[in-house]
Amino acid sequence: LHLELYLTHALPMQISRGCSWGMCTYCKHFRTYGEKYYAGKIENSVEVIRILMEKYNTNLFHFVDDDFPRLLKNEFCESILKKGLDIKWLTYSRLDDKITYEDLALWYRAGLRVVEWGLESASQKVLDSVNKGIKIENIKKLLFQANEIGMLSKLFMFHNLPSEDYEDLYNSIQFLKKFVRHGIVRAFWEISTPLELLEGTILYEQAEKDNLFEKVFKPR
Repeated sequence: LHLELYLTHALPMQISRGCSWGMCTYCKHFRTYGEKYYAGKIENSVEVIRILMEKYNTNLFHFVDDDFPRLLKNEFCESILKKGLDIKWLTYSRLDDKITYEDLALWYRAGLRVVEWGLESASQKVLDSVNKGIKIENIKKLLFQANEIGMLSKLFMFHNLPSEDYEDLYNSIQFLKKFVRHGIVRAFWEISTPLELLEGTILYEQAEKDNLFEKVFKPR
């Protein structure tokens, strides 16, 4: 790889495969590598990072795990700090209720600077309807804490879930306006993106059975 040809000298990394939650009705990422979630050995991944840093003279990494869960991130960050590696990295993450301020601070000390969180909707009713397993009040606190620590938060969001009505969409728009205006999050995959219904998901099977959508667009 000739990194000088790229806008950002960041290398992709993957420590785990699948999703440790794997119950959102609209998603099938947990099936990308088979039905079972699994992770590699942290010490091996950290050694790969050390080698890549030397080979490519970069300390920038993009973790492309579908789900990089809290406890695995903690173990990874503790290993990075123990080895004294100075990296800066971006990752995807669930807005898990168990994430604490101490977790966020640990991640930041280990170089995490950008988190792309999977929110989908700011309506608790909609989140519950797709079995997201997160609470909107806890999400607000988590985003404020991440901002206070110095992380940049970006949000995956979309609209057009079957249970969503005008009030739900309005709540999501107001949530984005407030949090973007005050610099807590950066607009990323905004609410203007419609749900892409995927074959093989619980929602797809339910949609065909209950006629939840007038038309189903199959994957490209």
